[in-house]
Amino acid sequence: MFTLVDAIHRNERLNPAAEAIADDTGRLTHGELADRAFRIAGVLRSHGVAPHDTVGVLADNGIFGVETMLGAVAAGAAYVPYNWRWAPAELVHGINETDASVILVADHFADALAAAVADAEIRRSITVITQSELEALLEAKAEPTAYVGFEPSGLL
Repeated sequence: MFTLVDAIHRNERLNPAAEAIADDTGRLTHGELADRAFRIAGVLRSHGVAPHDTVGVLADNGIFGVETMLGAVAAGAAYVPYNWRWAPAELVHGINETDASVILVADHFADALAAAVADAEIRRSITVITQSELEALLEAKAEPTAYVGFEPSGLL
């Protein structure tokens, strides 16, 4: 079976300098995207995320949203996107229903997440990592924790 992690590895190997994604904040090549995805996977694992755990992401359709999705998958976790248009009660309901252990949030949605969970009953303890905090954690690790989650299936 060819997995999403296999696709990350394949694109990194075959097209490392080709543009993979762009938004109004910048551009990433396949090599850069793979590097960031595996670094994010390492950060998630260092925060206790294990295979089959749930990682929630509150982001829009940009680089941060894509790289956190790939990072969660590379860590072996289930990626759950939260809709940034949800009302606070809907966001709390989504968090409780998906049982996320870690939530990655774009900086421009951090205040909305904090306000939503401030007076709400969240069923489990969660770790919230903002985009800025994640960036600092990624910069602190000089080497990517490549292949943190699942190894390539060999079908490449």
